[in-house]
Amino acid sequence: MVDHFVNAYGVVLAGLSETIFLGYYFGTKKLRDHFNPISDFQVGTWWDILIKYFTPKRGGSK
Repeated sequence: MVDHFVNAYGVVLAGLSETIFLGYYFGTKKLRDHFNPISDFQVGTWWDILIKYFTPKRGGSK
């Protein structure tokens, strides 16, 4: 029963909390400025929009 609860709700809640923390408190621009020089895949301003607005709205619904 605990395993089902953790897999069904806990992982989703952890991921949603992480995106909200990264998007609003830490700042996506800081992360983007860090990721782009060391990554093969460059992210643009579209990534900021997805992390801040799209992911929390989609992650909250089931």
